Amino acid sequence: MAVEKTSQDPPKVASIDEDEAWMDADEEEVERAIGEIHKGRLQSSARSSKDGRRSSVIQNVRRGSVIMMEAIGKKKDWVKEGISKLMGEDYSKREAAFVLFVGALIAFNNGYVNGACLSGLVSPNNTKKSIAGFTSKYTRSAVYLADNEFEEVGAQVSLIASYFLGSFLSGLLTPNATPYRLEPTYGPTFLIGGLFLTAASILSAKGKGDPYIFCLAAAAAGIQNGIASIFSSNLIRCSLTGSTTDMAITLGQVIRGNRTKVWKAMVLLLLVIAFWLGGLISFYATRHFRNYSLYFSAGLFFFIGVSLVMFLVKEHSVSVKDAILGTWEITQSMRHKMEWPLKPDHHHKNSDVSKV
Repeated sequence: MAVEKTSQDPPKVASIDEDEAWMDADEEEVERAIGEIHKGRLQSSARSSKDGRRSSVIQNVRRGSVIMMEAIGKKKDWVKEGISKLMGEDYSKREAAFVLFVGALIAFNNGYVNGACLSGLVSPNNTKKSIAGFTSKYTRSAVYLADNEFEEVGAQVSLIASYFLGSFLSGLLTPNATPYRLEPTYGPTFLIGGLFLTAASILSAKGKGDPYIFCLAAAAAGIQNGIASIFSSNLIRCSLTGSTTDMAITLGQVIRGNRTKVWKAMVLLLLVIAFWLGGLISFYATRHFRNYSLYFSAGLFFFIGVSLVMFLVKEHSVSVKDAILGTWEITQSMRHKMEWPLKPDHHHKNSDVSKV
């Protein structure tokens, strides 16, 4: 079988023009390829930069959240430390907030009643009497006695005796009180104070009983100031002479670096502002409602008493009847339910033991 011989053609030599065309084509492709690569790198870089920015934002948010949580934790510790200095190491968060709220209401109410009695519009004879501060009444009674103005002496002594009676009732109904703990008799005592102010409001509305209006209002002020003093160991008071003195002393000590009583000064400042606002509101109330303006104060008195009753019913599971009459007794289980330990290590140890 014969084998057919095939001859291979010699390679064709391209011309210069054809070679340049091929070279041009290759350069265009290379440039296009380089462009695509560069574009891809830019897109990749953009995605990478975008991811980096997103990651940076996420990290900043996380870092900010951590800082915020640490700040909140420090604030909580600061609040715990501050209230513990006022109420002891074991206390109730809700009870602490409730007590400060009621204390501000008491100061506001006392400022309101005092402003109303000083306006001269709640008395049929336009008599003006203060039922809040009693230092001046002792001085005036002495001066009036020396001047043989026995009627004025009797008026000043009557106000002092009425205020004394209200505070006396507070101590009589609550003979043994634990500081910063709600006692069974607080609610009923406030309700009695509300009755005093209601009687004063009725006399004022009828335009009768000029001296008795102020005496009843002073007795109500004595009740609320007495309860506040018993509960807070004389921290929450309606008279502002001692509060102003304590705030000034604390401010001077803070300037010298002693900040141990800052929380006490803050509470006193709250009470002073509330008292001042009560006096401000009384100015407009007496000019609009005149001899009916004391009804608002009586209603606020009852509101405080009812609030105490409802707080005991809700937080201590006391019956409404017992809360109103003050016939309930606080138990250790109630205390345990209400306490908020300030020593977390001790609390955690107890929790661990219970788990084991």
